[in-house]
Amino acid sequence: MNPNFAMEVHSICDALVPQYDAFEDLPWAVLYEYLDAKYKNSKFILTTRPSDRWIKSVSGHFRDTYIPMHEWVYGVGYPQGNEQKYLETYNTHNREVLNYFKDRPQDLLHLPLDGSLSSMELWQSLCNFLEKPIPNEKFPFSNKKSDRLLWNRLRRIKHRVYGKKPIQILGVKFGRNFSSEDV
Repeated sequence: MNPNFAMEVHSICDALVPQYDAFEDLPWAVLYEYLDAKYKNSKFILTTRPSDRWIKSVSGHFRDTYIPMHEWVYGVGYPQGNEQKYLETYNTHNREVLNYFKDRPQDLLHLPLDGSLSSMELWQSLCNFLEKPIPNEKFPFSNKKSDRLLWNRLRRIKHRVYGKKPIQILGVKFGRNFSSEDV
């Protein structure tokens, strides 16, 4: 990650936005106020899960793998052992987004992925919000535990070859002993 990312995030964002129609995940999720002010008529979608399921997923997926973007967002680069900090940030972010758009429901769709809505209700909410036709298929869920086999294999190979020593593979740092100076 660019060590000057925090200072350059808006210019990086401005360079990418004209090239695409949609963005997801980090850093986009935390830039909603900037994006809303800069790009009029933008629409935002907030997907949420119950906090206990969210942290279990994040901790199981990233474990002690240091990710600079996570340090920028959560204040700590890996969730394992920092679950409370991650949960606080997650819950605060969700509350802030909902509050920010509370008087503008036409600009924010909140999709709770907690099982309270059927596949058809999720599609209806999303497609109505985006003014698109509803597809005749089950609502897609991605990033499930079963989809992360490669990530887990890389982690196992790393441990077999390098033990607990922190290393970097394909730009991703594995191991909890990294600090922001290692980025």
